[in-house]
Amino acid sequence: MTWEGVREQVLALREAPFPHRAFGVGGAGSGRAIHLDRPLSEAEVAAAELERRVRRRP
Repeated sequence: MTWEGVREQVLALREAPFPHRAFGVGGAGSGRAIHLDRPLSEAEVAAAELERRVRRRP
């Protein structure tokens, strides 16, 4: 699966009727919310991979 495919699935889960169940965070009144930052650019991903000495699968 591509990173874009993963992002699409995460966005779909965020819109689910009970996203707290999908993401494992507390329900109503827990004080927790789900926030997604902007997607990383290819350069940012490459820099993080280099810094952590890992590579994502193609």
